[in-house]
Amino acid sequence: MAGEIYFNNLTGRFDWGSIVDQIIRLKSIPIQRLSQEAQQVQARQSALQGLSSAVSDLSGLFETLNVNDLFKSKRATSSDSSILTATATENAPNITLNISVNQLAQKEVLITQQGISDLNTPMSWSDFQIAYNAGSSTLYFDVQAGFGRLSDLINAINQAAGDKIVASIFYDGSQYRLMLSEKDESFSTAETASGSTVISFNTPPIINGNAWSLDTSNPLQNARNASISIGSSILTSPGNRFENLVSGLSLEVKRVGDATVSVSDDYSAVSRFLEDFVKGYNVVISQVNKLTGKDALFQGDYSI
Repeated sequence: MAGEIYFNNLTGRFDWGSIVDQIIRLKSIPIQRLSQEAQQVQARQSALQGLSSAVSDLSGLFETLNVNDLFKSKRATSSDSSILTATATENAPNITLNISVNQLAQKEVLITQQGISDLNTPMSWSDFQIAYNAGSSTLYFDVQAGFGRLSDLINAINQAAGDKIVASIFYDGSQYRLMLSEKDESFSTAETASGSTVISFNTPPIINGNAWSLDTSNPLQNARNASISIGSSILTSPGNRFENLVSGLSLEVKRVGDATVSVSDDYSAVSRFLEDFVKGYNVVISQVNKLTGKDALFQGDYSI
């Protein structure tokens, strides 16, 4: 038949498929070798990137190192951290102080003499002004006239004076009264005294036709400055923190009592640097050993 090929002395079907498979396999050997080499190159690149990152981290320790700073730090310790804590900067002298905490600072809290028996009672109020004695000056806060309930009056006060005074509700068992307190005791150096308060009505509010007043004779809590003694010296602070008591030394008082504060040289920065160096160095060496060890990617390559 036309188009067919015959071979003399051959019988049966000729296995062309196996011959073709062998030819393809032989031709693909160089491609497979190139693929394996490419994978090995990628593995080497990845390994070298890891080593480079470890070396970079180690060298970075020295790039940011200031040797002088390692030896400048100071440490302040307290013999009783429940009484006071201390912090020191590099400017603080090495010193030991015996300190007595006489009293803690606290906020002034006042309530009105008038009140209401039902929180849903409708209220209307006139314009009024609240005074805040900061010690060196007096601040005034104007509250606009309005109507609503006691909670609405409180919101109006907090909007007008909320950066220094906090308004809320105090319930004495029979009446709901307006309560005013300092937002932060450290804002004022003034203390509550007979006839003198930190918070007051400069012009009182007229609420439902009656003038409301603060019970300044019976504060819920007096404003007080923190007080400490060092030897015969008595020091005060409007808050419970004493900044730069000695140059570079600050205290935070927690409760009344006696404690000893000591300032000394702090070499923890040196220890941290050495720890970081040893850690970084060991990471680099570990990476090198991993890359150049037996059967590793760079076995016998002394350039690593």
